[in-house]
Formats: sequence, structure tokens, C-alpha cells
Amino acid sequence: MVGYRTFSKWKYAEYIQFLELNGWNIIKSESIKASFPIAFVIARKCKNEHDI
Repeated sequence: MVGYRTFSKWKYAEYIQFLELNGWNIIKSESIKASFPIAFVIARKCKNEHDI
């Protein structure tokens, strides 16, 4: 790809799961179809396991 170097590639569902497993509460997420797929995610870092 021209413009920037890619260090890792994620599938949309894998990326959301990674965030959740690392303490992020997903508020909104969307897969945007462009010349390459883009994950749009709004998330909040959980302070403890009871945060929603």
C-alpha cells in the first residue's frame, strides 16, 4: 500500500473482540466499506468488571 506501512491486519469481529477482552466497553461500532475496510469504534475503558 502506498502512503503508510501496515503493521497488523484485523478482521472486524476480531478487533471488537480484542478491545472487549482488554477492558473496553463498546458503545458503537460499524464496519465502513471503502477501498479497504475501516472499523469505526466508539468505546470506553472499563474501570472495573462491573462497568457497562
